[in-house]
Amino acid sequence: MIDAALEHGLRVPEDLWVAYYDDIPMSAWKALNLTTVRQPIDEMAEVALKILLNRIGDNAAPIQQERFTPELVVRGSTGHMPTTPRADDAGARQAALRTGRASVRAGGQSVSSSKSRRSWISSALRP
Repeated sequence: MIDAALEHGLRVPEDLWVAYYDDIPMSAWKALNLTTVRQPIDEMAEVALKILLNRIGDNAAPIQQERFTPELVVRGSTGHMPTTPRADDAGARQAALRTGRASVRAGGQSVSSSKSRRSWISSALRP
C-alpha cells in the first residue's frame, strides 16, 4: 500500500496515514515504522486451548465466546499521538487511564481501551 501511495506521489504520513494489523516485528523497523493493531496472541491461544480441552472433556459443555482487547501501536505511518490533550477529550482520557480501561505506552505508543476505543483512537490519530 505504501509503495502504491509513493508511486502516485503521496507521502506517508503527510498525505496518507497507513495502519496495519497484527504488529509483526518488521512493523517496528525504522525503515517501515508502521502503525499497527496488536492482538494478545498468547492470551488468545491460552484461552482457545482451555476451551478446546473443556469441550473434549465435556462434549455437552456450552459454547464459549471470548473477547480480547487489542492495542493500537502508533508509529510513524500515521503521524503522531497528540502531545497535549485537546480540551474536548482530555477529561475522558484521564478518567479511562485512572480506571484502567485504557493504557498508553510511550515509544511505539500503544493504546488500548475497553470502553470507548473507537473515539479514543480517532482522537489520538487526529493531527
